[in-house]
Order: sequence, then C-alpha cells, then structure tokens
Amino acid sequence: KENLKILSTEEVNQDDHTPGEDFTYHVKLRLMPEIPDFDYKSIPVKVEKIEVTDKQIDMSIQNLRINWAESNTITDRPAKEGDWALIVLEGKELKRIALPGESDEKKRMFPTSQLSMQIARERGITWLDSQIVGMKVKEKKTAHVTMPKDFINPPLDEDTEIEAVIDLQWLEEKILPEIT
Repeated sequence: KENLKILSTEEVNQDDHTPGEDFTYHVKLRLMPEIPDFDYKSIPVKVEKIEVTDKQIDMSIQNLRINWAESNTITDRPAKEGDWALIVLEGKELKRIALPGESDEKKRMFPTSQLSMQIARERGITWLDSQIVGMKVKEKKTAHVTMPKDFINPPLDEDTEIEAVIDLQWLEEKILPEIT
C-alpha cells in the first residue's frame, strides 16, 4: 500500500492479544535509500591491464590440485616436510620492560590460534615449519624464536624474542591428482 522499498526486516513485535480475536503488531524496517538520478556514463573509469605470469598460473593449478587431493591421516610417524598439519599456536613475548602503570606480565604476541598448513611449503613460515618437523600428533612443544622488527602482525619496534607453544592436533598427507 505504501510502495516501500524494503531492504530488511529489523524487528517484529506483537501486541498482547486474546486468541481468536484480531491482533496488532509493529514492524521495524530498513528501507532502501533514495538514490537520485545522475549521469553515471560521464564518470571516467580507468581499467588497468593485468598481466598474468606463468608462475601465477602454476600456483593456481597447484592450489586446485591441493583442493582436490585425497587425504590420508597420519598417526604412526612424526611430521615431515610436505605433510599437512593442524596446530594450535600461542606466542608470548619473553622479556618485557614495563612502563609506569603497566604490568610486567609477558605480553601476548598473538592470540591463541588454530592453523591448518602444509609443512615447509614455499609460502610457509620457516621457523614454524622447522619446529613442527619431527613432532607427533598430540605432542606439544615450546620454541624460542626471534621475531624480526619488520614482522607485520603485530608490528614490532625491535627484534623480539618470543616463546611459541605449538600443539600438533592432526597430521595428514595429500595425494595430489594428476594434471590432465
């Protein structure tokens, strides 16, 4: 009746009522904004040519092979390069100089996180790969690592020594399909 252009329903509230009788309710709606007409054809758009390299194509094909691979769970041997692992990782700063009013407690470098990764893959994390190789499923290990000051997340003011706790949850090998 109102010709509303509804984007979404935000809330529906029903008033008290007696069964068998008419009832009322209130609805809160989010409406489409009114967009004025304008000549969009006059807006210049620059489309840059994208060059795709052979390396990018090879990486895409390899990723497809990994996504379509068969997986075999590993329980009878330690992790080796090329295996896939699920780990829980937590890192804390080892030394900390507390500023006035701050706690001298070890600072968390990154929150506890779960990572699925291929060990020693080209885009891997070298220090982490070297720690996982040789571990067995359900094994937990603590490693001391120096994170470089150019580390991206979290950004660091200087090279920082951390204590990383690595918990290997599962391990598997993938049998990649042939390229046909």
